[in-house]
Amino acid sequence: GSIDFQLLQKLFLTVGIRYSNDKMDFKYKQKGIQTFGYINVPSELDSDGNPIGYFDSTKTWHATTPSMNIKYAISDGLNIYGTLSKGYKSGGFNADYISSIESVTEPFKPEQIINYEAGFKLGNESNTLFINSALYRMEYKDMQVSQFQDLFEGYSISNAGSSTITGFEIDFSSRLLRKA
Repeated sequence: GSIDFQLLQKLFLTVGIRYSNDKMDFKYKQKGIQTFGYINVPSELDSDGNPIGYFDSTKTWHATTPSMNIKYAISDGLNIYGTLSKGYKSGGFNADYISSIESVTEPFKPEQIINYEAGFKLGNESNTLFINSALYRMEYKDMQVSQFQDLFEGYSISNAGSSTITGFEIDFSSRLLRKA
């Protein structure tokens, strides 16, 4: 949820909060091809060489992610703003072909981010030309990355630890047609 406050005639504050609760039920079964290094999951096989049962796991992750935005309307067409927010992406399981049981039994962790952003939004009086710009910094904890393992095992997701991304963006747009 979020709520907006008008602090002064041209000053606005938005605060919000989100609670996420993710539960994943994971069942995995693989008939291995030993020539390519794939294992059987689970390791017990029936008389035809097929895995009996499944690797079965359940994992729950949760997070509370607040946000705050302050905006000042300098004029009808120009706003400056600042945002501070926290984000979250659930953890999970790798479900590609595997050559080691740890690839599926060890889930990857949730990704968390703190985002800082400041910028402006400018539009002309006829509401047909727009310029938006932002300076941002994103600080990740347990960033999830997809990594190519090898030709046979493909990709797996793991946590890269922490990382920081900073940048600047500017965009221009125009509305060619407008209602009379």
